[in-house]
Amino acid sequence: MIAYDWTNIEKVKCHKEVVWKDLQHGDEIEKREYLSVTLKSSGIKQLTVIMMNPSNADSEESDATINKIVKHFNKNDNKLYRDIKTINIVNLFSICSSKSKELNEKLEKIILNNVIEVSDIIFSNRSMIETKISDSEFIVLAWGDCPIDFYATTYFREIEYVMNFLKKFEKKKTFIFHVENKRAKARGVAYDNELTSLKNPVHPSNGEIKSMIKIKIDALNRIIPYKHIRI
Repeated sequence: MIAYDWTNIEKVKCHKEVVWKDLQHGDEIEKREYLSVTLKSSGIKQLTVIMMNPSNADSEESDATINKIVKHFNKNDNKLYRDIKTINIVNLFSICSSKSKELNEKLEKIILNNVIEVSDIIFSNRSMIETKISDSEFIVLAWGDCPIDFYATTYFREIEYVMNFLKKFEKKKTFIFHVENKRAKARGVAYDNELTSLKNPVHPSNGEIKSMIKIKIDALNRIIPYKHIRI
């Protein structure tokens, strides 16, 4: 269990529900379409972070990644951050899994047990992403690379959907996280990450968030950082 630091948090809301349950063994699979953290700030704007899939955080318990994101926006004293009142966390996939590499296994259980159509889960999650993007002034792409043992076709399908939807909002300020990976730095390999080696936005779990970098999405759906615009 990881607690929220309520010092600078006003409230936390989320939409989380069980989509499959094994009554015999007590196992269950949950989905979380969004988690919204309202800050104790005078701001009025919303920021939405789009990651890969949720861990176990809800309105009462946090996780390391959520705490890291909230801490970053609380500790930075600049005008853009002061304008932020709500941080929305959404994901390409809404199935909760503390290990992304187990996500495919959970999707397979849902399909095999036929308790709910996976397409219904996907479409409902897309609708929530659209809502949070539409409501937000700032968007941060942070889904990382495709997890081990997950279908790349499925992964890239959701990325393409999100990026094509984002293109409809030319005035939205879109960013990626600039992350410093201390473990990589200790090994003497690339550690100052803007994009992954596969040109995906870096997931904040990979290190310390140093700043945000403004980006554009070009005609080929490439993420192009404006290296001179860091916040």
